[in-house]
Amino acid sequence: MSRQDETRRLRKRVFTWRVCSGLLLLWGALWAYLFVNPPLQPELHREKPMVLVAGLLFCLVGLGGMVLPGKWERRVLWTLQHVRPELARMQLRVDHWTDSTDNRAVVHLGGTG
Repeated sequence: MSRQDETRRLRKRVFTWRVCSGLLLLWGALWAYLFVNPPLQPELHREKPMVLVAGLLFCLVGLGGMVLPGKWERRVLWTLQHVRPELARMQLRVDHWTDSTDNRAVVHLGGTG
């Protein structure tokens, strides 16, 4: 797969993630609005602050989901453009014990071992 295809795929995934996070942000804002201005039986609705807490939590998660992927995308694109790949060889080792299993990986840079 070429770098252009990888970049296009990364941007597409980040866009999809931001759209989903935006919808989550709107959902949280709707919950917070319904707590402040309930349409039916306001006296019963205001006794449930969990609606407001859930709405604010949805807003925070949605906002974080819109901001963080942009930073990650820029970092990945910078790495793809400025860092040259190196040859490496990886050796996997599995140690079986009576009560557990240990998995280990050793990476030899330069393709030699």
